[in-house]
Amino acid sequence: WCPAAPVDEYTHDITAYVTPGTTAEIDYGVETQGLDDNYGVWDVTGQLIGYGDPSHNLDVAVVDVVRPNDWEYYGRLNPVCGHPRVVIRNTGGTTLTSVMITYGAVGEPESTFEWQGSLAFLETDTVDLPTPSWPAVAGSYRFRVTVSTPNGDMDEYENNDTYETNFVMPEVYYSDLEIELRTNNQAARQYEWSLRKIDGEVIQTGSGLSDNTTYTYPFELEDGCYEFELIN
Repeated sequence: WCPAAPVDEYTHDITAYVTPGTTAEIDYGVETQGLDDNYGVWDVTGQLIGYGDPSHNLDVAVVDVVRPNDWEYYGRLNPVCGHPRVVIRNTGGTTLTSVMITYGAVGEPESTFEWQGSLAFLETDTVDLPTPSWPAVAGSYRFRVTVSTPNGDMDEYENNDTYETNFVMPEVYYSDLEIELRTNNQAARQYEWSLRKIDGEVIQTGSGLSDNTTYTYPFELEDGCYEFELIN
C-alpha cells in the first residue's frame, strides 16, 4: 500500500444469511498483522447491494486494460511493447466458456485471440494476449479491445464489449547500449534484476547488489522487445 493508492476491495455474498423483508445486523472485525495496533487508523466504507436475476444470459464485458495504458496507476507496468493485458467479466447468467477477443493499436492491423475457460456470473479473468502489431515509431497512440461471440453465440448486450486506452510506445534504442542502475540503502538484502526478451528468454540477471552503489551494464542486443525488471 502507498499513500493515495486505491485500497483493496472485498466482496461477500450474504444471500444465504438474510431473508427478504426482515432486518439483519451486519458487523465486521479487523485482524491485526503483528504490528503496533496504534499505528495508523482503519477507515472502512461498505455498501450493501441487492440485485435480481441477470438481465442477459450471454453477455461478456471488457472491464479494464492494464497494458498498454498511460494511466499513472499502471505506471510500473507500462510502457509495453509485448503482451497486452486485459480484464474480462462474465455479465451474463450462463457460465462463460469461450469468447473472441479482437485487439490492437488503432490504425494497425487487428489481432484476434480466442479465450477459453469457465467464468460464472460476475467472475473476472485477467488475460495476457499475444503480441500484436505495434506502431513502429515512439509516440502516443490509442489501443482498442473488443469481445464478441460468448460461447460461440451472439452477445446480448454490446455496449460493454469495447474498451479503449491511451498509451505511449517505448523509445527505440541502438542495439549497443548501457543500463545504469543506482541502488538505494536496502539493495543488498532485497534487490535483484533481470533483462529478458518479451518471449521470456533471459539475457542476463544480477543479484548480490551493494547499497548506494552505481552499476553500469553494457549490452549488445538483437532487434526486438525487451524488459528490464528490478525485483524485490
